[in-house]
Amino acid sequence: MAAKRRKRRKYQNTWSRAAIKANAQNLLSSHSSVLMGFAVLLFGAYLGFTLIVSQQDSWTLWLAGRMAWPLVFSLLITGVVMMLGDRAGYWHPEALVGGELLLLSLASLEHISGNQVADWSLPAPGHGAGLIGWVSGNVLVSLLGQLPAVFAADLRALLSFFLLFRHTPMI
Repeated sequence: MAAKRRKRRKYQNTWSRAAIKANAQNLLSSHSSVLMGFAVLLFGAYLGFTLIVSQQDSWTLWLAGRMAWPLVFSLLITGVVMMLGDRAGYWHPEALVGGELLLLSLASLEHISGNQVADWSLPAPGHGAGLIGWVSGNVLVSLLGQLPAVFAADLRALLSFFLLFRHTPMI
């Protein structure tokens, strides 16, 4: 009796490179806002973690000063809103811009209130409004003077409140 030999199948590549690339592009195109929101959420969580762990030596404190925790919370909220998408209500992009603009105007107001003249020496880490407030406040003070700079920063804060509360779905 002659035994039938079974033909062994060679390993067949069921996924070609083109198919893998097409599937990856399809996944990224359909979930790009979720992935971007997750990246923003992770960045905010990383900044918060560095604030907790390193306390006074954190570069986040040098960058944002007293506005570090509001910056972290705004990044976390932005990431969650981007991840939830329509389930969080329709957030206009103007609302997110208004939130970030509010942080910028508050940081510059903090720097302007403590400096009557533009001081171009770098701020100490963790003091005042940080590097962000130092740059925006010094530009306003050097161009306009202290009182008009306060007025301009207040106007920017009012504009950011309008953008934030007018385009937020929960209000």
